Amino acid sequence: MLSLYVDQNFEVDDVSVDQYSLVEKVKKGCAAVITGTGGGGKSMFMRYLWLSFFEDSRGKIPFFLELRQLNFYTHNNISDFIFHSIIKSGSSISQASFNRALKAGEFVLFLDGFDEINHDQRPKVEEMILQLRSSNPAVTIIVTSRPDERFKGWHQFDTYSVKPLNRNQVVELISKAPYDEEHINRFLKKLDILYETHETFLTTPLLAYMMLLTFSYNQDIPKRMFLFYEQAFEALYMRHDLTKGGYKRKLYTGMERQELVRLISYFCLISYYEQNFEFSDEDLNKTIDSSKSMENCSVSNEAFINDLLESLCLLKREGITYSFTHRSFQEYFAANCIARVASRRLEKLFASFSGRYTDSVLQMVYDINVDLFRGGYLVPMRKKYSAFFDRRRRSALLNEFLRLTNLEVDLYPRVPVEEEKRKRKSKVFSDYHWKMNGDIYDFYQNMRRISHPNYDDSFFQEFRRLDQDFLDFVTSSLEVREINVVNGKFVDGRMTFLGVNTEYNHELLQAFSKTGMMKYLELEVMHFFDFVNAEAARHENVTKSFSELLFQGETGSDFRR
Repeated sequence: MLSLYVDQNFEVDDVSVDQYSLVEKVKKGCAAVITGTGGGGKSMFMRYLWLSFFEDSRGKIPFFLELRQLNFYTHNNISDFIFHSIIKSGSSISQASFNRALKAGEFVLFLDGFDEINHDQRPKVEEMILQLRSSNPAVTIIVTSRPDERFKGWHQFDTYSVKPLNRNQVVELISKAPYDEEHINRFLKKLDILYETHETFLTTPLLAYMMLLTFSYNQDIPKRMFLFYEQAFEALYMRHDLTKGGYKRKLYTGMERQELVRLISYFCLISYYEQNFEFSDEDLNKTIDSSKSMENCSVSNEAFINDLLESLCLLKREGITYSFTHRSFQEYFAANCIARVASRRLEKLFASFSGRYTDSVLQMVYDINVDLFRGGYLVPMRKKYSAFFDRRRRSALLNEFLRLTNLEVDLYPRVPVEEEKRKRKSKVFSDYHWKMNGDIYDFYQNMRRISHPNYDDSFFQEFRRLDQDFLDFVTSSLEVREINVVNGKFVDGRMTFLGVNTEYNHELLQAFSKTGMMKYLELEVMHFFDFVNAEAARHENVTKSFSELLFQGETGSDFRR
């Protein structure tokens, strides 16, 4: 792994840090969440970090655990899961001894892949992780995940986001690839041109590798993500093994490309719908049987599995389990199935996938078949919340959106360090976090991923300044109050802070309305409102124009019906 690994940089609280600083902080016992997009390198860094403890353990024992195993776990205590994952049956180490060592901070827990936990399980697992840290403050816990706003509420953890690779890191990554040297050199010679047009692909490790592969066959790299995956699959399907002198891999199924794509698409959609990212042999065959039954396909399961494993490298086998080489392939083929292969029961599919806005399925469906996306998801959701989207008074949009999304705000205390304790008795508030939920919130998140609203850096500087003003106000106003936690939520259609008197609640509301968060959300809600209405209007215009074009002069015909 170290022969392929490239140093990475991170960002925390708008400050850039290198991996060595982060490694040192972890070794001092911090709790951290490491976030990054699919293929961004977070799991590789997690393994690098884990290996570093074998070089310098600082007297601690590192354990690497994949959180997707919790999808099959029924207990309510994550320490039980950890114990049974690492201690073999019949061991002389008791769970009581393990718990004492946990409390003493003798372990470093690497919890990889929070985003691979089933969506309905995540709140429960989130609560267990936070409780684990709260009950064992001395233990070091590192969690990886795709970005998720829930981590803003993990005030016991620092959140580090993986930064995109810089140009020098891209060169190092490609140079280290176990690939034909001639192709690597040809790719690097074109790097300056590619960097100008495809920087977002090149600065993501997985996509950079895929670019190297596709470039060997076609130097015209598409800019749309779904086209990029399409071309990458084409290269995998047609490729010769460039490390073995031009040896051409055979397809065990003998299927034509289009037939194989359809079967893979069914397989990926079914497994994605069922939130299966890892398979036992029985589960894999069951999913393949369901995929084949869609079109009465008679190919053998063994041949299909061999193609996925060897010919196309879409699956990998580790011990007795199978998993996707990367989840992004599953997401691409699931999107392809919805948009091109089996466009049925869309309402149920979109409802099921709407909450998975950290994934890329719905965004790729939009790119592949925008009319289907609008008609199957955007327009029905707009209709469901027509009272919001038909509003004429834009000034009331933000408050109504926050009500519909059940906004909650928590002001978290920071326990003072020893020097501060001598100066003041009360705690001071160091941060505030917010959360929203509901299907309109999921809808907003998906539209945001599709429309990519951009704000100038000066906006974020202003947001941070306003937030600091709010925190300064809260800190100073609590000097004379013994309040540990303040929670704000919508009650009877109005925002209120609970557990404080009426006068102070009014002061908090006034100050809160001027926070950077509220200014940011105001811009976001306006963009959401305008984007959805504009897309719905385009859909209506296409529907009307298509109807007029095809059914001119036909009495009683109504294409829209």
